[in-house]
Amino acid sequence: MKYHISDMCKVVAGCAVTALLAAVTAGCADNVQPDLSAESASNIIFSVSTYGLDNDELTIGSAQSVTVFEVSGNTCWIAEVTECDGGWCRIVYDRNADDVIPVDGEIYTGPGTFIARTAPNRNPEIDRYCLITVYPVEKDGTPIPDHSVEIHLIQERRSLDVDYEDDEIISAWGTITASEPIVTVTADQAWTVTSSEPWVTVVPGNGMNGDTFTPSPGDKDETTVSFRLRVDENPNISIRTCEVILSSPVKAFTPTRLRVVQYGSPEASFSVTPGSVPEFSPTGGEFTFMVCSSRKDWTATAITSGDWIHISPSSGQASIEPVPVTVKIDPNSESQWREAGVVFALVGDTEKILVQMTQAFLPVISEVWIAGGWTSTQVQLCSYYQCPNSFFTPIACGAICQPVTDGSKEKIYSGTFGNNTFTVDVNDLEPNTDYVVRAYMEYKYTNDGVDSTSERIYSTEIRFRTPDLNGEGGIIPENGNNNPPAIN
Repeated sequence: MKYHISDMCKVVAGCAVTALLAAVTAGCADNVQPDLSAESASNIIFSVSTYGLDNDELTIGSAQSVTVFEVSGNTCWIAEVTECDGGWCRIVYDRNADDVIPVDGEIYTGPGTFIARTAPNRNPEIDRYCLITVYPVEKDGTPIPDHSVEIHLIQERRSLDVDYEDDEIISAWGTITASEPIVTVTADQAWTVTSSEPWVTVVPGNGMNGDTFTPSPGDKDETTVSFRLRVDENPNISIRTCEVILSSPVKAFTPTRLRVVQYGSPEASFSVTPGSVPEFSPTGGEFTFMVCSSRKDWTATAITSGDWIHISPSSGQASIEPVPVTVKIDPNSESQWREAGVVFALVGDTEKILVQMTQAFLPVISEVWIAGGWTSTQVQLCSYYQCPNSFFTPIACGAICQPVTDGSKEKIYSGTFGNNTFTVDVNDLEPNTDYVVRAYMEYKYTNDGVDSTSERIYSTEIRFRTPDLNGEGGIIPENGNNNPPAIN
């Protein structure tokens, strides 16, 4: 649609409005007549803003509202609703005007304003949408291309807005009086609050009738009401929970649920947190527990086959304040997993809390042998290795070999990895000579995404004698053989 300013106003020394078009707010220079011809379109300065506008999208609540938009630029402009199903949004000049046609409005240069006035959204199931287009025009009303601003206005569905942090109310064991939790509800319809347990009761706020709020007849706006929750003392040892449910008779609304969590009485409490620990590294480490025992004194004892767990402190007095207990784990030098536990117990009582833990082992070369087909100058060394988990990564392998009687002739050879195996070709040997050889493997350990420095481990030694040039006289000890396991 094309609007002509000449049909709406007569421009004399300034700009005065003599006729206005429905659903349109227009602005033009008051005393300055800028060059607004098509050739000067590149000089146009034009923008639209309002609070909460995100790029070209603005979301508003379901209640009836007015939104003021600021228009900045050096040109005349027009604002109109170009898409709106049901006509719930209108452009007006005066915030208090009931008519969509601006009345007696002044047209001015520089910052200008228009208002989008919206009716309340009574639909509880869907949001609704309209498109507002604001575009600059030349003095004759011709739109200036490539400078229009589209504002996508989204009005939320009818809502029941409950304000309480994290949807969870944490209560101490005792009765809450002066610090009763406050819950705030904003809605444009009636609602009711109920408690699932008798130890949580509702203290009504202003405007509530018991546990119910009903808007005044004809009230189109959202109403905010606050109420308190009274929590009785917990006489029990264990923690307890209650659901506070806010619901509306409007069928489409899903009830909002708040959870009240109340701890047990400190006169009868005994707890250890956390109740489990992650797997410990083979290199050792430490972990801290929090022990709370207000009933009796307590002890902490390691249950293990060795002396590799150290607890500090290993006992404590009854207190309502949690006490930190540090458990330190020694490095695991064994070639297998090991398990242990820490038992927290009340003195003179049968109640106990057991926390179990495991520790991985370091990678190990579990088997080594000399393969068949060896000669007077070359043998093949084969090894099996084990890593406890994926945190360990093998990065290199090989062997170190030297004559038994001459350590100065030591040589290092690189190997090749297979499936939990590696092989090393040990060559340039001398015939009819006694040698000692051992395999090695290097690995790194990743902990919390950080790689450790490389570590090297060695196998047991193997001694052998190479054959003479005729292939005779070679000796392989018992831990090497001519029929080794297959290498993958």
